[in-house]
Amino acid sequence: MIIKQISKVYNITVAEVKQHLRISSNFTQDDVYIQELIATSTQYIERRIHNELALNTYILTKKDCDFKELLVELGNYNSIQSVTLNDVVIDSSTLDIEETEFNFKIIFPNIIKGDLIINFRTGVSNLEFLLSIKRAIIIKVCDLYDNERGSYTLSSIKENMNVIEALISDYKKITFL
Repeated sequence: MIIKQISKVYNITVAEVKQHLRISSNFTQDDVYIQELIATSTQYIERRIHNELALNTYILTKKDCDFKELLVELGNYNSIQSVTLNDVVIDSSTLDIEETEFNFKIIFPNIIKGDLIINFRTGVSNLEFLLSIKRAIIIKVCDLYDNERGSYTLSSIKENMNVIEALISDYKKITFL
């Protein structure tokens, strides 16, 4: 089985970060840098809560299938975009999906045989319902961007980390080995 990521969309915009930092929308010199900080900060929060937040699109390919269930070892299932078996499109509404915290299982109505291609998404389509996560990402971006306006002593960095931890604490996954 081969899983290839084909796209990643972050749920925070440069405009939202600029608004938080009180930077004019006309100032575009740092837009690419801010976009990179959004990616870095989102990945940081994803690692802290052990879950994908950016909307990721993947293509899964598996040759010579002979099964009814397929376990995908990626968490935070979002949706199935398309399923093709031996170059024939399968209606994804006929599939059952069982989600756990760290993976999801695709259950086909019958045993499938042949070459399978699945286009699917993980992550969050819209962070508006996870406002505390969105705030934590924006605060992290601002911490990384604004090193001249803030007082970055050890105590202020610790306070910012405590704010971020407080915002994301309800979303952390606890794992036992």
